[in-house]
Amino acid sequence: MAKVTGPLFSLAASGSIGGIITYVCGHFAKKKEGEKTEDASEAQLEIEMKWSEGATVWQSLGDNKEIWNSFHKVLWATPECAVNISHIVNGYQLFMSFYMKYGPDGWPGYPLPPTVE
Repeated sequence: MAKVTGPLFSLAASGSIGGIITYVCGHFAKKKEGEKTEDASEAQLEIEMKWSEGATVWQSLGDNKEIWNSFHKVLWATPECAVNISHIVNGYQLFMSFYMKYGPDGWPGYPLPPTVE
């Protein structure tokens, strides 16, 4: 049987439940990691590779990162966008959304924000 001191959701709660979940001062601290059940699929590996490539491109942008941050603010003020921005909070996330959707050289002005031709 698990032994947790204090009511579970109180600040006094500390301890483990079944060796799976650990609480410290009333906050969830860790969950037991499960064993890896299978290797990544080919599609997952392709997405992982594309994400890594996009992150590398982002790192190489230097001062142009600020242009993406400004572009993000402009998009929030417009009704239409090529990617869903409801979950995007900064220029990096916006850049990665475009990169994952279109890839390198997939929009006019790459790697800067898209331009209208």
